[in-house]
Amino acid sequence: MTNTDPDRVRDLALALAEDLADAQEIAREIADAQEIAREIARAERAAREIAISIAREIADAQEIARHLADAREIAPALDRIVTFALALARELADARELAHVLGRACDLTRELDGFLAGVGITASSSGQLRVPMRLAGRLTAIAAGLLPGAERARYREEFGSELTDIALAGGGRRAQLAYAAWTVLSSAWQLRAALRSPRRRGAVQ
Repeated sequence: MTNTDPDRVRDLALALAEDLADAQEIAREIADAQEIAREIARAERAAREIAISIAREIADAQEIARHLADAREIAPALDRIVTFALALARELADARELAHVLGRACDLTRELDGFLAGVGITASSSGQLRVPMRLAGRLTAIAAGLLPGAERARYREEFGSELTDIALAGGGRRAQLAYAAWTVLSSAWQLRAALRSPRRRGAVQ
């Protein structure tokens, strides 16, 4: 067995202990580096997911922008459609009202036929009344009812005044009923179309 210098052995032991401590420190640093690498990898995956999500959001935003651009182009057409639909709704409401008024006119026509048959008045009768017939007055009121609401009172008075003038001028039943029938079947319809034309033009514009 070779004799060894104790000091040299001690120095070697100390050096070995230091090397071992350094190795342990290096191992800890390697472990820390590995954990950091794993954290970086997780961060990279999260960043990729965020980037993908942002890309989707951008694509959605671009799609929304295209839809908004389309909506801006469609909006004027939609406004025109809504305006037309409202005008059509008013027309339908007027049509229902006209149907009701015409129903009343038909009832009065039947009443007129019954009245004439009951009193023996023929189409050639021309008795001098000097006052408007009640039935003729009701027919002119119906004619005024065919017109737009804002004009009805005015034309009801105008038709009634003309009927009175006919009676005062000696117009008999035939003349008064002829005038009343004319206001319902012709004059009122022409006036209705003329009075409603400005409103239709306003709706289209």
